[in-house]
Amino acid sequence: MLSSGKQVFMYFSEKSVSPELLGDATAYEQYSKVQEFKKKYEKEAKGIYAAFSDAKDFEEKLFAHLSQHFLTIQRMTEEAYNKEPKLLLKGIEHYSVSEKGICSKYYYDWGISIDELIAETKIIFNRIAGYTVSGISRFDMLPSIATLTMQKKAELPEDIIEYIKEFAKILDISLPDNFFNLGDLSQDTPTLHLAGHSGATLHGTDDEKNKYRDLLSLCDKIEFIVSRKTFEGAFNNLNSVKLILSNDGKSIDEDVDILLYFPEGAVIYPEDMPLIDERTKKIIEKQVRFGELFGISATSNYTDYMDSIQKIHDVSTRNQLLPFFEKNYEEDYYEDLYDIFDYEFFEENGYSIVKLHVDYIKHNTSVAFPTPIFVNQELNSIKYKIRSKHSAAEIDGEIIIKNICEVKH
Repeated sequence: MLSSGKQVFMYFSEKSVSPELLGDATAYEQYSKVQEFKKKYEKEAKGIYAAFSDAKDFEEKLFAHLSQHFLTIQRMTEEAYNKEPKLLLKGIEHYSVSEKGICSKYYYDWGISIDELIAETKIIFNRIAGYTVSGISRFDMLPSIATLTMQKKAELPEDIIEYIKEFAKILDISLPDNFFNLGDLSQDTPTLHLAGHSGATLHGTDDEKNKYRDLLSLCDKIEFIVSRKTFEGAFNNLNSVKLILSNDGKSIDEDVDILLYFPEGAVIYPEDMPLIDERTKKIIEKQVRFGELFGISATSNYTDYMDSIQKIHDVSTRNQLLPFFEKNYEEDYYEDLYDIFDYEFFEENGYSIVKLHVDYIKHNTSVAFPTPIFVNQELNSIKYKIRSKHSAAEIDGEIIIKNICEVKH
């Protein structure tokens, strides 16, 4: 046991040995070996060396040494445990970390409400109605002037005019007869457009130019309102759960796999999410990236998922290699959603399983999941397993879910 490096408790009696016993050759030989071993052990200083005078003294010393040994083991075990990562799942409520997961209606904070956007359009409607422009364009009186000046009459496309009129009816706004009249405003013909310049140069009074720009701006704002309402009508009634991975330990962890166990059929997979038409998506993306609508942004309480990524993920090259092939918007749309909702999905053993991989998490840090997880029912709890590089054992946990049902606007 000594040569193997194991803990040894060694005790020698200090009782005197009778001369009669030492007179025996065999007994003396054994006694001499004990003394030699004692000296050797004393020099090598292995284990615990002690001498006792009687049985009571031996009992007291053995108890003290055993207590010291096992307390040391316990302390070392506790220190090792405290230095391990401590991974568990938590929820997000009002941008703060919550011990419970929150199941609520999906909501994206646009930074401005629909009512505020409509109020802005009303201001633009009033501003447009207040511009002073001439009633007749010289291009109407003398069409040939376009050839002489290399300019053409500035006009709004008919579909934009009808779009603005329809929205004005919805808001019960009465438009004056000259609302779309641009007076004598003109713009360069396409042959005069310079490379790298966007749009044609306008020629006219300041009121004419500003009215034209405000009409285009009004159309853009109306399109965004309508597109946003379409998006919110599709997604804002879906239940979603926002989760974070917390490391409450004193050590980093890597290669973390999280398995979430939902009731079978409870998870709404990307392929089952609402389909937003192409025009609506393009208009929304003028204001915000589509993926950002679903991402969980970092706060002072937790980082976003992208901060945990150490490996470069493959970038989709669909429709880039062969651009002359016809694109399928619906297929691209759902492939985009699978890229955004960066999970793996399984149906096994009566569960809908959602799997997430986290490359890296620092100690005393929380990392948000890449997106909310959409579900089609209220939940009481979610069971989960966590496996990681630096955690000694697989973690089995369960997070209680708090259901909040109000819909934000």
